[in-house]
Amino acid sequence: MNEYTQILKVAETYVSSMYDEYKTECLHFHNLGHTKLVVKRAEEIAGHYKIDNREIFVLLMAAWFHDTGYLFVSPQLHEEKSVELMKEFATKLNMGQAETDEIAACIMVTRIPRTPANTLQKIICDADTYHLGTKDFRKYNKMIRKEFRCTAGESFSLAGFNKIIDSRNGIDV
Repeated sequence: MNEYTQILKVAETYVSSMYDEYKTECLHFHNLGHTKLVVKRAEEIAGHYKIDNREIFVLLMAAWFHDTGYLFVSPQLHEEKSVELMKEFATKLNMGQAETDEIAACIMVTRIPRTPANTLQKIICDADTYHLGTKDFRKYNKMIRKEFRCTAGESFSLAGFNKIIDSRNGIDV
């Protein structure tokens, strides 16, 4: 087992414990189950590229941490908080600055609109939205709507939800 594999196992445990400790009733989609699927999909997609162990490490660390911010802040600020949480973890493990910066960039590129600049960033974006191209799309869409309804409360409307989704995808409505 190499150093990267050990750190990824610690990250998995750390992120899983965060989702257990700071559980919220509103995260119907952006929860530990989604995070685990993003990790799995990132590994799957990465398997189609010539990516070394260090790059896999960066990618999977980003996948583990990419939505942890949802546990603590509003959806609009979750990427920044996710980066902050990842950096705190990285500091505790004395991780290198180069890896930490690359992981942070992979997390931030999941913000809509997505503008990936390299292969790892493209992979994390694809892994994060993989569900859109599956037969389970409707199920996941309902989960996302339920989550938005829970976080928006009384101000939730389907038209407003669609407008937010469209604006985040760069569609002028």
